[in-house]
Amino acid sequence: MDDESDKEVLVAPHKTQRESTVMRERKESARSERHSHCAIEMENLAFKNSEDDLLSSGSNKNKLHYAVRKLCHKKCEELLDEGVQVNSVDETDSSTALHVLAHKASNNKGDQETLKLASLLIERGAQVDAKDSKGNTPLHIAAIEGVYALCEVLIQQAEATQKSLVNCINVKRMTALHLAVQEGQCRVAELLLGRGATPNVKDSMLWFPLHYAMDKGCVTCCRALAPFYPGDTALTKKQEPPLMVAAKKGHYNTFKELSSEKLNVDYQDENNNTALHITAKKGFYKFVIVLLDLHASPEPLNTCGHTPLMSAVTKDREKCVTVLAERGASMTTTPLIKVMFFI
Repeated sequence: MDDESDKEVLVAPHKTQRESTVMRERKESARSERHSHCAIEMENLAFKNSEDDLLSSGSNKNKLHYAVRKLCHKKCEELLDEGVQVNSVDETDSSTALHVLAHKASNNKGDQETLKLASLLIERGAQVDAKDSKGNTPLHIAAIEGVYALCEVLIQQAEATQKSLVNCINVKRMTALHLAVQEGQCRVAELLLGRGATPNVKDSMLWFPLHYAMDKGCVTCCRALAPFYPGDTALTKKQEPPLMVAAKKGHYNTFKELSSEKLNVDYQDENNNTALHITAKKGFYKFVIVLLDLHASPEPLNTCGHTPLMSAVTKDREKCVTVLAERGASMTTTPLIKVMFFI
């Protein structure tokens, strides 16, 4: 009996301690939840106050644009029901609500809320081919950021209403395909090509989308566009071949996507530089090797009287000098003392 009493005396303090710990944890948890709830309420209140301030001031079109920017679907519906014009433009850049949404979608990558709002605007008559002050349609903007889902929605609406959208040009004469490729948005570029985008539209720089793929170094985009390239011989005198664009950046993998039959590897620019001159001078020795494999001539002289070998020597491009010398480049126009320094 005494032993049992002792046990009870020993157990009771442990039980009390456990209960105390549990109660303390529950209180801390409740306190944490209250703090979290308060923080969320404060954030929501701050957002609501900011929203109310902006939505209560300014013109209706600015209210609509702000509501779109905040993805406030309900507020957009209310404003449209009140008669706000869905195609009203902003005075600063002539953007419509769809333009604003395309910019917003750039951050959300076309989530469901964005697409839901796009559907609402389109149902209420938003023009998918409307242009802002830069001549960009909402598709141009969505293409820049690679928002595939929104691009698809915009194209579908254009097709349903028989509007020309995929080949619309902006003030720089760039299509959505130009911009998608320029930013390396391969999925969007492939979508546009599959939905009727013309691959060889010339922009104000006389560049095709392929030129931008070469400049970006995007192999996937080059692969998608290469079959449509008409070839160097089809270019005007003012047009720069894509090969030269790739040479300036050293993107030999992109230019390898082009069929050799379409290339003039000995093309000379206004300074009589060939791609071999450019790559040798910049030290892109792997590019030099690819060009030599395509039988590019190492002998042309540029306006400075330099061969590709001499161009490499003047910039101390050791690997390029070695490759050119080993592949038979003539040394008769190159100071031998400089060449011998490398080889």
